Amino acid sequence: MAATSVSGVPLRSEAFEAEVGGAVARCLLTAYADRLLVIVSQLGTLGSIISAERERVLGGGETYRVDTLLGPREQPLPELCARQLAERLAAAGSYKPLLLCLALRRDALTRAGVAQVVAAVTQHAAAVLGASSAPPAAQPQAPPPM
Repeated sequence: MAATSVSGVPLRSEAFEAEVGGAVARCLLTAYADRLLVIVSQLGTLGSIISAERERVLGGGETYRVDTLLGPREQPLPELCARQLAERLAAAGSYKPLLLCLALRRDALTRAGVAQVVAAVTQHAAAVLGASSAPPAAQPQAPPPM
């Protein structure tokens, strides 16, 4: 893990390689103060850029809002990857919004490839998450009007 600093704020990063769909993907995880950046690339580019964020819903449940910021929107697998990563990272204790940059070869962009990406990132995430990923403090809610 490499620790760097941007404007005096320490960043935690982890770079590693993972096999996805039979080919090596270079991966980088960086925990910023307000978000987790995950880059997974077999193409040497950032690829599609997808945002995933945990949201509370009425009744106390939660869901994940996933948006493709840049890249093709007709392919559902990159958004599936971002949603599964956000869910797994939240289960591991990280409640930060996720910014995923995903550039996989066409033959690696499959359900199995997504599962390999999620497993690899989850395995390495503990090194960058640290104690700074605690859930946001619950805001008291006013009772519903009668």
